[in-house]
Amino acid sequence: MTAHKVLREDIDILGGKEKVIVVGGGMLGCETAEFVSKKSKGQKKVIVVEMLAELGSDGDTIDREFLIQRLCEKRDPGSSEHESG
Repeated sequence: MTAHKVLREDIDILGGKEKVIVVGGGMLGCETAEFVSKKSKGQKKVIVVEMLAELGSDGDTIDREFLIQRLCEKRDPGSSEHESG
């Protein structure tokens, strides 16, 4: 599935699994993660996987900062900020 289908609500993201994995942590991936979290009212654990060192690195500095701040507010306190494997 693509971010565009999720954001257009062409697919049902609320049914199914407890976790949603967003592959790609650019601005679109981060915005998609935030959208899924809001739509599920926090009932889905949303995981963003990014190969670069920072999320949202393709965005303007101010947009990126606000988006990252909103994502951090939703972050599970038990999760690590940066997991590698």
